Amino acid sequence: AEGILKAAFKHCTADIHHADIFHTQALEIAAGHALHAEGGACNPFHCICLQLIFIGFDRLPQLFAVHRPRAVVVHGDTVTAFAGMLCAFLCGIPVIHIEAGLRTKDPHAPFPEEFFRTSIDAAADLLLPPTDDAMRTLLREGRDAKNIVICGNTAIDALRLTLQTTESEARLDNVAHLDGSPLPHDLMQGKRLLLLTTHRRELHPQQMLDMLRGIAA
Repeated sequence: AEGILKAAFKHCTADIHHADIFHTQALEIAAGHALHAEGGACNPFHCICLQLIFIGFDRLPQLFAVHRPRAVVVHGDTVTAFAGMLCAFLCGIPVIHIEAGLRTKDPHAPFPEEFFRTSIDAAADLLLPPTDDAMRTLLREGRDAKNIVICGNTAIDALRLTLQTTESEARLDNVAHLDGSPLPHDLMQGKRLLLLTTHRRELHPQQMLDMLRGIAA
C-alpha cells in the first residue's frame, strides 16, 4: 500500500531541515504535503494551534478525497495529530494513533497536549502505545485489547536510525558550548558521559536546575 506523508512545522525552520534529514535518509520517504503556521511574538502559541487546526480542516479533507486512504496514522499529542484525527474521524476514515496511552491525568499539564492525546485515543481504531504502562492505561479506560499493539518508543527508534545513517560518528571533541567555544579537553577524563534530552517547555532556568539537581542526586 502506498503511504502519503504529511508534515507540519510550527517551531522554526530548523524543524524542516531535521525532518528532511530523518525522513529522506533514515526512513527513505519524503513529505508530500506540509502545513505551516507562522509563529512569533505577535502570534502566540494558542493562535498557532488554531491556525494549524483551521489549515488542517481546509487541506486534509481534500487530500483524503484525492488519495482515499484506508487509514490515517497520527503520531503523538500535537495539535496537528489532533487535527488529523478529527478530520479523519469526521470523514469516516479509521485512525491509528502512535504513542497512545500516555497520561498525566491533569488537563492543564502538559497543556494542551493532555487534551489532544486523550481525545485522539478516544477516537482511534488502532492504538499503538510505547510501553506496557501506557497499554494498561488504555485497558483501564475501557479500550479493547485486540485494538492495542505495543510499538515501542519512537524517539529511541529515531535516534538509532539516525546513528545508523549519519555520515560521521558523534565525537566528544565535536561537542561545544552554545556559543561555539570548545569544551575543556579534560572535562570528561575519568567520567561517564550522560546525554540528556529535555522537552522544550522545561527549558526554563529554575526547571532546568531542578532537573539537573535531581539527576546529580
